[in-house]
Amino acid sequence: HIPASFSLAPFHFLLVRHFLFVCRFPFSRSSLLVCRFPFPTLLFLSAVSAFLLLSAALCFLRFCLPNPYVYVNENFIKKRNFIYPSDKFYAILWVSEYIRQTTKGDQTMEAEKLLKMVEKYESLIYEAADHIWKHPETGYREWKTSAYMEEQFEKLGYTLVRAGNIPGFYADLDTGKPGPKIAILGELDSLIVANHPDADPETSAVHACGHNAQCAILLGVAAAMKEPGALDGLCGSIRFISVPAEELIELGYREELRKQGIIKYYGGKVEFISRGYLDGVDISMMIHSGKLAEGKALSISKGCNGCITKNITFKGVSAHAGGSPQSGRNALYAATCGLNAV
Repeated sequence: HIPASFSLAPFHFLLVRHFLFVCRFPFSRSSLLVCRFPFPTLLFLSAVSAFLLLSAALCFLRFCLPNPYVYVNENFIKKRNFIYPSDKFYAILWVSEYIRQTTKGDQTMEAEKLLKMVEKYESLIYEAADHIWKHPETGYREWKTSAYMEEQFEKLGYTLVRAGNIPGFYADLDTGKPGPKIAILGELDSLIVANHPDADPETSAVHACGHNAQCAILLGVAAAMKEPGALDGLCGSIRFISVPAEELIELGYREELRKQGIIKYYGGKVEFISRGYLDGVDISMMIHSGKLAEGKALSISKGCNGCITKNITFKGVSAHAGGSPQSGRNALYAATCGLNAV
């Protein structure tokens, strides 16, 4: 654990000094003093000293060498600090990442090639975002949005697997080489925000959470991956998933769908999982629009929270509030106590 080593620097220096003396001057007075310890003790001290030398070297690499670069676009190169869930071996991980990033100069060239492929479909991306923005639909009602996305994917030559009785679909793109299956998702549904200036006058639906941009990005990636040479150097397969019902709203409507046997779950992703649409997927990813601090273009997180939805019905007993309140049970009071307890 490298950070903790700095607090014991004098002791570490003593161990390193004796270790060097034993290696370079085996018959010196210092080595004789060290050799008075039992052999296992000497072996332990030597191992600790070797670890400290390695720690010093890794610290030099971590804090003195420039960080790797991650190519973002043609005119913007963002320096990135690598952060790992545990810092126990972060120095070793960083060095391996540094070597990987700095010894493969063709990665930047590959990124530039893919970016040019995406730029070819810039107008398609913006048109899709604008179209879906103008036609917002809430969860499990996104029939028009799903139909639009299906049409665009089929124009690109994809074969779709439709959800059927609910909106949404997925399409696969295989590289022809064995490897992982990566899912890229785009959410179809909107929110309901009645006072939003662009809200639908009839349904109050509006893409205030930016899912129109998600769909547009999903379409743009799918289009770029169809370009000749886009799959060069890649392995495995990509699954493009257009998924409904991310926003947890209109639960009454979704409960009716559940009772009819159309869905099992209120959330579209969970529903798709239950239908097997993510079977075999090794990792899934998506991008979400949002506000970032100035100077930042991208934020990468470990994931998002899931949810469990419960419907609880409180049943009361009616009674006259003034004459015989003791004969009644107030369901509202019980529900209030329950919410406060949670």
